[in-house]
Amino acid sequence: MKNIFNKTKAFLSNNKEVLKFTTSIVKEVIRLPKKKKSLDYLYFGLRIKEGFEESFNLNDPHLAFSPKEWYELDFISSLLVWSIVEKESKIIKITSNKYSDAWEGALDNPQGSKSQKVRFGKHYDGGNNQVFVNNNDISIYKEIIRQYIWKESNNLLFDWNTPDGDIGNKKSKKDKFRKLTKDPYNNSFIITEQSKKIAKEIDLYIKKNIGRSILLNGPPGSGKTNIAKAIVHILGLKTLRITNAGSLDSSILVNLFSLIDPEAIIIDDIDSISFGDVSNFLSKIEFLNQNGKILLATSNRAHELNSALIRPERFDQLIQVDKLEELVVLKLVNGDIEIFELVKDFPAVFIVEVMKRVSVIGKEEALKGVEDLQIRVKDINSKQFGFKTNVPNKKGKGKVENKNPF
Repeated sequence: MKNIFNKTKAFLSNNKEVLKFTTSIVKEVIRLPKKKKSLDYLYFGLRIKEGFEESFNLNDPHLAFSPKEWYELDFISSLLVWSIVEKESKIIKITSNKYSDAWEGALDNPQGSKSQKVRFGKHYDGGNNQVFVNNNDISIYKEIIRQYIWKESNNLLFDWNTPDGDIGNKKSKKDKFRKLTKDPYNNSFIITEQSKKIAKEIDLYIKKNIGRSILLNGPPGSGKTNIAKAIVHILGLKTLRITNAGSLDSSILVNLFSLIDPEAIIIDDIDSISFGDVSNFLSKIEFLNQNGKILLATSNRAHELNSALIRPERFDQLIQVDKLEELVVLKLVNGDIEIFELVKDFPAVFIVEVMKRVSVIGKEEALKGVEDLQIRVKDINSKQFGFKTNVPNKKGKGKVENKNPF
């Protein structure tokens, strides 16, 4: 008997959680009233249950998704996938404690039977989200997610627009990432001769299942994004446009491409992206080319990009876009030839400013301020971007100068 007692004592001493649980049972027994009622036993049982679960971490949400059964998704996939799960299915809280929760949801497989579900889980601890996919569904979950993503539109916008001071704030990033939206500016483009010419050439590569990557370079407001949007519209491609990517790490782009698998990608201002792992991003561009994808990127300072980026198989073709095409300018000035002659070499935002003034103070007064805008255009292009474009004076005279960084 003494031997059994010593073994029990040693077991309890070496297992602190068991000792803690056993001690809690003793305390609960002491608390029982002398005159016991059935409710006393019920409460006693519930307290023992709670103590057991707490002692052995049975309610710990961190343990809800074991690696044997669940696969953890990367940061960007987690946010996009769970936003779809929340929208398209009924999510259930499967366990929680005072610090965190664990949720589970499932998506129907559109290609499978109605009873076939793809299971997802989420662990949330107040600032950090971990999303998981069931190991049995790893091979098909991306295809299922893509069907939900592309079912409403062929043009999606990914806007990494983290406010100043919020870099590193996971909550603000989550808020920005929760929805991969339809591109609200999808229809705000003009099909021009240049866009038709480039689209026709790209189509030849598509027919041979050969990828194509084109870098459109030029000063701000020269119509680069308009050309890119017109090209994918002409070709009818499922397109992901990425904007405000200044602090966006290339690894996030790689994971995003892998998840949604667009046919074409437009990256606005690629020279503003922080390429923490350049080799990873470059290899992804090569992968897009090898798999027949189309990549269109815009740049204000192509001459400052990593030299490894500007070569065939990464960017196959470099196109200089110095100013808006005449058709676009005419559209912006509502066909007014007098205004057109004065602003035809302006960036788009400056033309919009002129037309705004026309609408408020009248054409005659608005055109008096054009010379000031001409000076600002020259100053911005020459000092910040190394470009000197043909900006005429009010009489329509001007010398054409262009510093091509290529």
